[in-house]
Amino acid sequence: MLPKLDRTAKLWSLSDGRLEQTLCHEEWVRHAAFSPDASQVITSVSDSTAILWDAATGACLMVFRGHADWIRNACFSSDGKFVATASKDACAKVWSLSTGDCLRTVTGHNQWVRCVAFAPSGPL
Repeated sequence: MLPKLDRTAKLWSLSDGRLEQTLCHEEWVRHAAFSPDASQVITSVSDSTAILWDAATGACLMVFRGHADWIRNACFSSDGKFVATASKDACAKVWSLSTGDCLRTVTGHNQWVRCVAFAPSGPL
């Protein structure tokens, strides 16, 4: 998978190099990541959204809104139930994939948050 400045994220087959999906966005794609089971993709976009996609069909499943500036990074929890986002607005957020709700906003950074990660196992 390659996030691109042409406002797309492209999913490629590793086995044969074939293009599987092109995920089109209205703004630049900053980051992309697969869910633990590879059935979904989360993209971080410069329009302050993160977008959840079906990896097989390329369908947009959910759009996460709530950051005040562009999102630099996003990742899935190891159980695939949550997404975390990191933004230039100096905060990180944790989102529920079942409801799309923001469950927690982590503040206190003096500068933008460039990366987020979940522990491989354990509670949030």
